[in-house]
Amino acid sequence: MNATLGLALILLSQAPARPEVLFAEAPPIEVWVSEDWPVESLSALARLPGTSVGLRTRSNMLRPELAGAVARGSFLVELSPRLVQAHVDQFRRLTRSHLVIALPENPGEELRSRLSYLGPQPLRFLAGRLDAARASWLAGFKNVEVELDLRSRVPDQEELGLFVGLARARRVVRLRSSDPPEILEGLRLAKPVRVVIEADGEPIAAPMLAALARLDCAVRIRLAAGASADELLRFAHLGRVSFEVWLGDNAPSELRGLEELLRSVSLESRALPVSAPAPQGEGKRQQGAAVKKNALGGASSLDRPGEAQ
Repeated sequence: MNATLGLALILLSQAPARPEVLFAEAPPIEVWVSEDWPVESLSALARLPGTSVGLRTRSNMLRPELAGAVARGSFLVELSPRLVQAHVDQFRRLTRSHLVIALPENPGEELRSRLSYLGPQPLRFLAGRLDAARASWLAGFKNVEVELDLRSRVPDQEELGLFVGLARARRVVRLRSSDPPEILEGLRLAKPVRVVIEADGEPIAAPMLAALARLDCAVRIRLAAGASADELLRFAHLGRVSFEVWLGDNAPSELRGLEELLRSVSLESRALPVSAPAPQGEGKRQQGAAVKKNALGGASSLDRPGEAQ
């Protein structure tokens, strides 16, 4: 070994470690859990910084103590389109809830009437495909988000045109990490407010990551339950990024794991005591060259304040 190489190795060994790249604050994350979770666990989950909570339901009726928690908080609730008057009566009182409904093949006027009775509550429709009848039905709603499922398929020109025609809706597209990145270029005409990429157990390849970085819209990454901090931090360079995760039924363990994950990826959360509620004041966020802060867009009634649009 020559003297120059030896000196270089000594200097490298004495150099400070490369600073860890973190989110400045807890990244927005939409967490879906079973309606069977204990109410106290749901409340603790909702207090985690940046977290919005979605409830997976077996029916369209919430048990009384759960309905009370939904009335006090801001939850997303998955509903079946088979709504009856009793369901509507309950959710009409839960004015802070955001309802998520899979769009049926033939929505019909009865479903429109039920949903209209709810008042101005925000709605998110999950559309497997769009045809002229369903697009026309959706066009009659305000304060609505339409998520078009394009996982493993490419829409034809007619369907894409119908999607673009939903001018009053917030348009969202869902893809798989294995889908070709070129589809993102083809979706520019649709001008989605968000693209959701499902990465459940599948790494997102470099070409897809590069295509996401070029998007002029928010990006949401769906991760598998138990995702590591490294998996989240892979996306810290994206400007408007949020995450989605579906948790299991072991509420204490799942809650503890998510809390530890958020504490490990954000500078803000590391400063919080364990199980503390989110701070009330915004204060000044500590900045630094090692921190990637998300340039989040404005808030919407369909998202928690500060969530990427």
